[in-house]
Amino acid sequence: MTTIDISPLTRFTPPGERTAPSPAEARGIARDEIRLLVADGDRVRHTHFRDLADHLEPGDLIVVNTSQTVAGEADARLSDGSDARDVVAHVAMDLRDGTWVVEIRTAPDAARAVLDAAEGQVLTLIPGAALTLLDPYPRTGSSPTGEGNRLWRAAYAGDEALRDVLDRVGRPSAYGYLDQPYDLA
Repeated sequence: MTTIDISPLTRFTPPGERTAPSPAEARGIARDEIRLLVADGDRVRHTHFRDLADHLEPGDLIVVNTSQTVAGEADARLSDGSDARDVVAHVAMDLRDGTWVVEIRTAPDAARAVLDAAEGQVLTLIPGAALTLLDPYPRTGSSPTGEGNRLWRAAYAGDEALRDVLDRVGRPSAYGYLDQPYDLA
């Protein structure tokens, strides 16, 4: 099981038996049947998403994640000009200034973050589509281990838009808790 640093002082180990290994539909349940953890002061209750309204009171704030799953993971070559290796690129976010946030993971399974990448290295997705690592993102260190950088700000250069390249050769970003790769649908 992977332990995640959620702050400099707190570590959280996700409970394996409570981590969804697959989308609800792949497990044969409707989206409103997924489990819901309700924390109210010192009280914690396990329920289902369909019961959310039962736990709300006037003035409560609900934060809704409306992000969609996109083809953000692609096989790539990481090169510094003299040496190259196969990696998996997770293209996370368009910073709207011509740069993107990327995470570099081990190939072929993306099981671990690559923490020894360096500024100036190039991630080649396909011929004619590459991301050049500019600096760590955020600039104040992005590694939960304190060693290396997990996230990078990268400049894209390519013959076609990066999103179009990823739509063609990418797949949904997958992490270790999933029991298998799943398609975008």
